[in-house]
Amino acid sequence: MDHDLTLLHVTDETFPSYKSDVKELFEREFTNRGHKIYHLFFSSDVNKIEEVQEGNNIYYLFPYDSRLPLSFFKKINLPQIKNFINNILKNKSIDIIQVRSCPYLGKTSSDLAKKHKIPFCYYLTSLFTDFKKKSFFYEKNFKNSYKLLEGHFEETLYRKVIKKSDLFQPISTEMDEYFKKMTDNKKTLPLPMCAPRKFLESKAKSNSNSSNKIVYIGQISFLRDPLFLLKVIKTIEDRIKDVELIFVGPPTNKKVVPKLRQTAKRYGISDNVKFLGKVDKEKIPQILRDCDIGVSPLPPILSYKMSSPTKVVEYLSIGLPVICNKEIVDQNQVVSKSGGGFSVKYNETEFAKKIIYLLENPNKRKEMGRKGKRWVKENRSYEKLAKKLEHKYIEILSNYKSKK
Repeated sequence: MDHDLTLLHVTDETFPSYKSDVKELFEREFTNRGHKIYHLFFSSDVNKIEEVQEGNNIYYLFPYDSRLPLSFFKKINLPQIKNFINNILKNKSIDIIQVRSCPYLGKTSSDLAKKHKIPFCYYLTSLFTDFKKKSFFYEKNFKNSYKLLEGHFEETLYRKVIKKSDLFQPISTEMDEYFKKMTDNKKTLPLPMCAPRKFLESKAKSNSNSSNKIVYIGQISFLRDPLFLLKVIKTIEDRIKDVELIFVGPPTNKKVVPKLRQTAKRYGISDNVKFLGKVDKEKIPQILRDCDIGVSPLPPILSYKMSSPTKVVEYLSIGLPVICNKEIVDQNQVVSKSGGGFSVKYNETEFAKKIIYLLENPNKRKEMGRKGKRWVKENRSYEKLAKKLEHKYIEILSNYKSKK
């Protein structure tokens, strides 16, 4: 490596971010390789733009009015954000602009990249337009009607941004194929979710004694159909009486957890279900070590089919076997290739059968957990992904300079 890179990382996040790709891939692993990153974050704790430096990470905190949804705030403040990004590009020696997800920030940054004649890279972490359109059919109200229209508009905007990018970074190979058909952009590098270093270095779950604990990590929303897991537990209860389901993650709607509690009570499984809410990332490994099986059922809608579920690699990185559904391409490949669990149809009975099998066979759980942890360490670490991304950046810069 004969060139230390300097990136401008335009995020769609508030500071500090707890998203694994931001914190692990860019803030930790990429800067650990000697590169410098200027990050643009949003913060409701500052009244003016503030600069904070931590090693090779320099953070610019853009003041954000928390009374407004961040997505709306970014749109109405685009002129100021654009002016600020432009000033950074004028006053700093930036090699590459790297943007995360937001299509409005992506469009603004791609225009400025062209103006300053530097490469523009765009990382898309989810098919947000599909979520917005699907929300309307779960709850028909004014807010979701607006989301439906916004989803259609942003679909066109995403395609334009991806087409303009010097490197499009979809979160999965499935998303890669989806957008290649629409944009004809062949300059891509999928950046799937990986296991944080702390998880990989953590002591593996022994699985020597069964506590019959099943864990689900992730946002709790109606779109993810959490009632599915309650039906699974109800089925398991007919055979294993002391099974426990633990939800770890914040609700996206104030109605969702009360609805789940009400349903659990109706099913007669209230004592079998716990909600821990949002938990600090540092505490997740210990929670996983206290459980026996990690589950990842995701409804097979378009946005989830091309997702890269964080929870699957996190379960496996701790040595926890996984039950997931095969319709979600990335998690199906991870579990199938690693041998770290079972990938089945999105069906309550299929999930229940595999969970019962693993709860009754601790040696099989231990074997799968061991295989899964080894595979994730070799194939899904942010350390290795950062090295791959570094090589791609250098290739882009080399091609860029040769065209001048």
